[in-house]
Amino acid sequence: MAAMRCAIFLTLVFVLSVMSPLAGAATTETQFKDGSTSYEHTFSQKGTGPAGMVTMPIGANVQSATFRLLGEASTTSYTNFTTDNHYGGAGDTDHTSSNAGSPSPFTTARRDNFEVDSQTVSLKGNPTEFNPRFSSTTSVASLGSAHLNTTGEFVALSDQGYTSPTKQFPDVRPASNTPWGYTGVVVPINSSEIHVLRYSNQYMTSTPTAIMRINPTNGQYLGTASYVTGTCGSTALYAIHDADVYNGDVYTAHYTYYKVNKWSVGWNTAGTQVQWSCQASYNYNYPNYVTGVDFDDNTGKMYISVYDTSAQNHYLKEVNPSSPTVITGTWLMTSTSYYYDHGAGLSVNMPNVMYNIYYMNTDYKSVHYHFTMNNGLLSSQGERTMPGGGHYGMVDTDDHTVVFSCHRGISSGTNYCTQGVRKVHAYGDGAHYDVRSSSLTTQLVVGQTTTTSRPISSVNVDGIFGSTPSGTSINLDVSNDGGSTWKTGRVGQKVTFANAGSSLKWRATLNGTTAKSPVLGDVVLTYTTN
Repeated sequence: MAAMRCAIFLTLVFVLSVMSPLAGAATTETQFKDGSTSYEHTFSQKGTGPAGMVTMPIGANVQSATFRLLGEASTTSYTNFTTDNHYGGAGDTDHTSSNAGSPSPFTTARRDNFEVDSQTVSLKGNPTEFNPRFSSTTSVASLGSAHLNTTGEFVALSDQGYTSPTKQFPDVRPASNTPWGYTGVVVPINSSEIHVLRYSNQYMTSTPTAIMRINPTNGQYLGTASYVTGTCGSTALYAIHDADVYNGDVYTAHYTYYKVNKWSVGWNTAGTQVQWSCQASYNYNYPNYVTGVDFDDNTGKMYISVYDTSAQNHYLKEVNPSSPTVITGTWLMTSTSYYYDHGAGLSVNMPNVMYNIYYMNTDYKSVHYHFTMNNGLLSSQGERTMPGGGHYGMVDTDDHTVVFSCHRGISSGTNYCTQGVRKVHAYGDGAHYDVRSSSLTTQLVVGQTTTTSRPISSVNVDGIFGSTPSGTSINLDVSNDGGSTWKTGRVGQKVTFANAGSSLKWRATLNGTTAKSPVLGDVVLTYTTN
C-alpha cells in the first residue's frame, strides 16, 4: 500500500513538472532588466543604439516576443512660406520648379489650378471668356467715324488689309475614308493639296504613320505621300512640331533633334507618287529644342522659335535664310517650367508674331501667344486659349490664315477636341498686309455691354490683338457697371474695381496719323463668377 502511494506521488510530481513550463508560457513579461516597462534612447547623430535589456526567468520557454517602437524627432523646425514666389509667383498659371526655385527644405515644387495673389493661395476659378469678334455691325455700341470691317473682323481709323487672329474660317472636313488618328502638323502644299501628318500615338518621336494628302476644297482623300530622307538621315521626320512652305519648299521644325530640315515636295520621276525629299538639315544643338519655323512673306526673313530647357524660356530667333544656322537676332517670348508643355508652331508677319504652346501636361490645350515688334523690341499683345483642343503646328497659307488640326483625333478625342475630330481648322494670321492712310487720327470705339451671371469685382485683360504701326497706339478701358466708371486695362493686367458689378463693358481709343492707322483685331477679357 505504501509503495502504491509512493508511485502515485511520483506520478504527480512528473505531471506537475511537465505542466510547469506551460504555466510559465502563459505569463506576459513587460518590463526591462531595471524594472521599467519602457526604454528610451536619444540619437545625437545617425547610426545604431541599444534598445534596452530584457531579463528572462531561468527556465522560461519564450513562445513569442513583440517589440513596439516609436520614433520622434527630438527637435522640430518650421519653414514659413511668406511670399508669392514660394508658391510659384503671382498668377494662376501652372508651375513646376527645380531645386533653385523651391523654398527649403523642398527640392521641387509644382502648382496646378491654384491662383496666387498678395500672399494668398486659392483654388483657380473657372473663367468665362469675352471677346467681341467684330463679325457684325452689332459688335460695337459706338463706332464714331472709325471703320468696322466685318470680313476681316477688325476696327481701324480707315479700311485696312488685315485679318483678325480670332476670325475662324470654315473647317476642311476630310472625307470619311481618310484614315485618322493622332494628327500632327498640317502642311498646305498648294491650293489643291494639303498634307496631314498622322501618328499611332500622342508621342511624335518617330516617323509619322502616314503623310495624308487631302483636297482642301472638298475634303477628298488623295492617298499618301512617300518620302526620301537622303543625307538628312533616318530621323529626318522625327518629332516635327511645326512647318512652313516658302518658295515651294517645306521647312520642318524638329523638337528633340534641335533641327530644321528643308524638303522639296512633288511628283516622283515616274509620276506615280507625291514625294517628300529632304534637301538639307540645319542643327541648332542642345539646349535649343526647335519649336517653330516661318518665313515673313513680306520681307523674306527667316525665323525659328526654340525652347531653351536650361533657362526654361521660349525664344524667337531671326536666322540667315542663306545660312540658317547663323542667328542674327534673339527675343524672349515667354517661359514655361514643364518640359512637356511643348512649343508647337510659329507664325511671323512682321510686326506681328504668333506662337503656339501645346500644354500636353495640362488638359491637352493650346494657347496662342501674340506679340508685336516695334523698334527692335518684342512686346506682348496677350494670349488666348484656343477652342477645339491642343495642336501641333501653325502653318501659314496664301490666304492670310493659319491651319492646324486637333492632335488627339482618335474616337475618344472629342473629350479634348471640343470642335470635333477629323477636321482641319483655319484662323486668321493677324497679318497687317496692307497699311493704308486715313483722314482720321483718333477715335473712341465703345463696345456692347455684357451682363454677367453674378457681380464681378475684377476682370483680366488677356489680349488686345491687332496692329500698331510705328507712331500709332490703342488704349483700352474696362467697366463693370455699364460705363459709369472706367479703369485703364493693359495686356496681362488684372483690373480690380472698387465695387462689384454685373455689366461688363469695354472701350478703346485708336490713335494714328494720316499715314498710318492702328488696327484693333479683338479684345479678350476673362472673368470668374464662381
